[in-house]
Amino acid sequence: MAAEIVEEDLGTVATGVAGSTLTVNNVGKSYNIAKTPKSPPEPTPVLQPVSITAPPGELVTIVGPSGCGKSTLFGIVAGLEEPTQGTVEIDGQDVTGTTGHVGYMLQKDMLLPWRSILDNVIIGLEVRGVKRSDAVAAARPLLQEYGLGDYEQARPAQLSGGMRQRAALLRTLLFNRPIMLLDEPFGALDAQTRLQMQLWLLEVQESFQKSIVFVTHDIDEAVLLSDRIYVMRGRPGYVAREIHVDLPKPRDTQITTTPEFTAYKDEVRSLLMDKGE
Repeated sequence: MAAEIVEEDLGTVATGVAGSTLTVNNVGKSYNIAKTPKSPPEPTPVLQPVSITAPPGELVTIVGPSGCGKSTLFGIVAGLEEPTQGTVEIDGQDVTGTTGHVGYMLQKDMLLPWRSILDNVIIGLEVRGVKRSDAVAAARPLLQEYGLGDYEQARPAQLSGGMRQRAALLRTLLFNRPIMLLDEPFGALDAQTRLQMQLWLLEVQESFQKSIVFVTHDIDEAVLLSDRIYVMRGRPGYVAREIHVDLPKPRDTQITTTPEFTAYKDEVRSLLMDKGE
């Protein structure tokens, strides 16, 4: 039975089965914090009740300033933190506080320097108990298709920042969960490499139809990538608005010069600059 499950899971990587529906229902978070060295800890909210939805195959972006609770929200969705209130559901099943339901990629590529790119990419499959030969068979076509086929035996230090991020994203993809959380994965890249990675992510999304939730500070990046945008602000953070991005796909850099693209940028910017609560 285990072998059949592994075979089916690897098959979904190759065929690009659509993602699941992620539903965050009124999730809030408080920490017990002592405001002075002598005062007792008291509940301090860092995230007001937040509700977001990522339907199958959509790329959903969360935009907001530092300190508004984006990373806290990601930690709750990934099951790494327990919310003070609310639930996280995948296809209607409550997964609050449990791990292993999503793929999670941080801004740092977190590649192990002593392992080859191939061995880094298959880590998630190995952790799940997939035989190395099966994991390699699943990874090699993706490495080849997405420009890393000639570098599978290279070490991370031998690759550019963009190539390392590409390997890290393929590792997350091969973890083979219908939902992927990407926490500012391109934030440390130079502008040209960042744009290349954005367009590459759109290509991957079109091919695999995963549900992707993407955190960014960059308004242009959010509008270019997204099917919908959640604008967060405040401390404790809250969702100021959900914006459906009705721009045609597939997208390329030409769309950034259109009036429609500019209108979405202006809407997001005005929400982020609005000091009203």
